[in-house]
Amino acid sequence: MARLMAAAALLSALMPGLAKAQGDCSTVLTRSALRSIFTTAGSVCVCGAPGASRPNLEWNETHVGGASGIIYEKGMASSGRGDEAGTYQVGGASDTAPGILHYDYAGGGSFNWAVDASPSGTTYQFCTPDTPHAPAFRVNMKSGICGADC
Repeated sequence: MARLMAAAALLSALMPGLAKAQGDCSTVLTRSALRSIFTTAGSVCVCGAPGASRPNLEWNETHVGGASGIIYEKGMASSGRGDEAGTYQVGGASDTAPGILHYDYAGGGSFNWAVDASPSGTTYQFCTPDTPHAPAFRVNMKSGICGADC
């Protein structure tokens, strides 16, 4: 058993991206990294990425304002930034602690998500904010106003 644990530790050290590639929320973005995504672009499109656990997940929201601001929601086929749906804010205990993306929707409901940058590129895993983080659903995030190509 000790050899198996040592081999697993060595494999993890040699292949640090393995767990991250699986999208298991083991390496969530820090507050600083999450804030950077939103402040660099000025507006960010976040849209539901259909997957095995949520095959019908299809929505998009334009986030305007940097690290905190207004959410505009629209249907996938509509043009423009959409209707105001609520607010968002990037938070967390410190810049090096896990970042938390907080949502308050005008129609009701508040949600908090930690964000894992897996599997890669513009696809991210939204995770439960509590430790240990658990996968909730995948999203695509890209600079700019949402369009049909999110």
